[in-house]
Amino acid sequence: MSWSTGSGKTIDISYDSDLGSISYEYIGGGYHVFKASPKTKSKFTGWDLNESYSGNSGYWYNNSSTSYVTVKSGSKLSDRFVVSDDVSTNVSNSANFSLLPRIEYDLNGGSHGSSSTIASTYGEGPNVKITTTIPTLQGYDFDGWDIGGVIYGSGATYNLTGNVTAVAQWKTHQYTHAISASSSYPAKPSSLNESDAYQSAPPTVTISSNSAISGTSITATAQTTGLTGIVFIAWNVSGVGGIDEADRKNSVLTFTMPDNDVTLTATYGLKPINVTHGIDDASKVAVAQGANTSMTDGTDSAIENPVYGDIVTFVAPEPISGNGCSFDGWYENGTKVSDSRTGYARKLLADLSLVAKYKATVTIRKNTEYGNGDAYPSDYPSSDYSVSREYVLGSQITIVADASAQSFFGGWYVDGEENDYYESSQLVTVDRSHDYLAVFTDQTTFVAVRLLSEKNDPDESGSPGTLSISGTGVSSGTGELYRVVASTNVVLTATPALGPGALQFFRLVEVLQNGDEKILVTEPSGASYTRKLNVGRHDRVFKARWGTASEFTTSVSVREEDSDKGIVYIGDSRTTTSVTNAQDDSVTVYAVSFNGYRFVGWYEDGEIVEGANATYTFSAQRDRALVAHFEEDMFAICLWEGSDENKNMEWTSKTFVMPRPFDPVAARVDAMAYGSDGSLQLSVGTFSSPTAASKSTHKRPVTIWSQDGRRLPRTRPERFVSFTVTASEEVDAILIGTNMAEVN
Repeated sequence: MSWSTGSGKTIDISYDSDLGSISYEYIGGGYHVFKASPKTKSKFTGWDLNESYSGNSGYWYNNSSTSYVTVKSGSKLSDRFVVSDDVSTNVSNSANFSLLPRIEYDLNGGSHGSSSTIASTYGEGPNVKITTTIPTLQGYDFDGWDIGGVIYGSGATYNLTGNVTAVAQWKTHQYTHAISASSSYPAKPSSLNESDAYQSAPPTVTISSNSAISGTSITATAQTTGLTGIVFIAWNVSGVGGIDEADRKNSVLTFTMPDNDVTLTATYGLKPINVTHGIDDASKVAVAQGANTSMTDGTDSAIENPVYGDIVTFVAPEPISGNGCSFDGWYENGTKVSDSRTGYARKLLADLSLVAKYKATVTIRKNTEYGNGDAYPSDYPSSDYSVSREYVLGSQITIVADASAQSFFGGWYVDGEENDYYESSQLVTVDRSHDYLAVFTDQTTFVAVRLLSEKNDPDESGSPGTLSISGTGVSSGTGELYRVVASTNVVLTATPALGPGALQFFRLVEVLQNGDEKILVTEPSGASYTRKLNVGRHDRVFKARWGTASEFTTSVSVREEDSDKGIVYIGDSRTTTSVTNAQDDSVTVYAVSFNGYRFVGWYEDGEIVEGANATYTFSAQRDRALVAHFEEDMFAICLWEGSDENKNMEWTSKTFVMPRPFDPVAARVDAMAYGSDGSLQLSVGTFSSPTAASKSTHKRPVTIWSQDGRRLPRTRPERFVSFTVTASEEVDAILIGTNMAEVN
């Protein structure tokens, strides 16, 4: 710019108008002030002043509002200076501007509106503010500015000392998706009435968040407590993959949020009801072996998995005839709830455990032929000749015998047989119908009881023990012979001798009238022994035989001929294969064949034991070593109509029966039919698979033949299966071969 002074001289000031501007103002007293103003992106750096002037005129910069100081060329100056009007020389001056340091912005693929750039920020020093303008990029979120490896946020301050570039940083946009959760449950079953409790509102479902971005862990929890009649079943999940069945069935479901909305439904079903039913152990004697109770829908259809609200009917098997038992009722927690054997209907609202119990008649009588007294059950005192009452099987009752004056109670006869019930107040367990007869005797009839004590082996050197008798009916006697009131109870006591070499082991026998010996007990332990019995109404002889332990014990062992075909054991433990017992003890051995084999027999010293079945019980009179033999179980069933001489038959389709194996599903059944010339008339696969047969399907005789031509015992009807064979021409016989686990 150029300015003319009052003295006619010119002052020229040069500058870069892109970076700043110059303005002047008259301030009075013949003075003008010039001011340099930088633009936003620049700064004023000083004046270059020409010092060619004369007189008192000069250049000053403003030091205060009223004071001016002479300036010299090249000095750092203020952004303004003062000139007097009486300058005597034309002067050329310049105002110096320069660009400020700047922050340039690299949007790194982003934009701002329609522009791909953002204006640079100019400034200098520690407090330069980074732009607050935020760029955008589709699918990403702005994550700050990178300046020299340091991330700065929008609007942050920066110490700007030179030009720098800020690069926009981006992160993948995390979309927020919705999570909806609910529950569904069955409507109230029609079997429930108004008073029956049932779930009144949908079960609650809680989730850790109703919305979330992809990758967030979400937990949903379905209500499992406080429910009525329903239970949690599984989650129905929409929008989330990879959830396995086990996790779906867990009421607490945790999953990772996908990049989409998710719908969760907690599904509920009717509560399973745990129902147990069966026959009381003591009552099992009243029904056929293996028979059991059943639970149906009121018809013949069994219910396997009952649920809340089901109405089921319980059926108990019919008691077998001959043991005097009858159905007593259904019991729940010890309380009788129904006496209907075949029609006890129950609505299931809670777990249920039922037991079917049967009852028997107990008759208590008295025999007053030789004495007087009363006999009765303790819960029903009576002087009647006979008392009959029904009791649940397994019950324990006390039968009482009250002898009159001048009479003795002589013991109980059970079902007409003498036994070991000698107490006048006798506790008995009801296991079937029984007749208990109390025997009374007077004090005028006596019998003789002789006691003998001797060595089992006369050549043994040790001394034997003693045998003694006691009881209220023993009226006199010493040593061997005693006088005892007839039909009274006595106690025999065998006492081992003491001291070195004494014979402490014995066998107690009764010498019968014909001279035979009836063994009462064998005692190889060396302990004393007492035996209570009724002397009856005839003379008796008892003998104790004394000896060593080896004389009164036996050993029994069992093994398999081939352990790949079956197993053997003794008694209740399947691991016991040898025992040592007192002589005469009862021993039971078992042989169990594996699938595909059958038991042939027990062998001893290389010879088969006649009459010994797979379950073999015997009295251990001597040492025994038994070996079980098994063989592959392939045999044929030969079925025909008519007599053995007339086996030919013409038929197109017939239904036959065969023994059911342990595992009907796994059994392999082959069928062959041969004509009289030996030609094959029927091949495998032309009949239906074995299925369970009703009893009415096997009324015809079924003869079973083994491979070696032996006729085998007939099979029980309830262990049959049926099938149909179709042939197109006359055949002599049908042979069916099958692998069986058992043939008897």
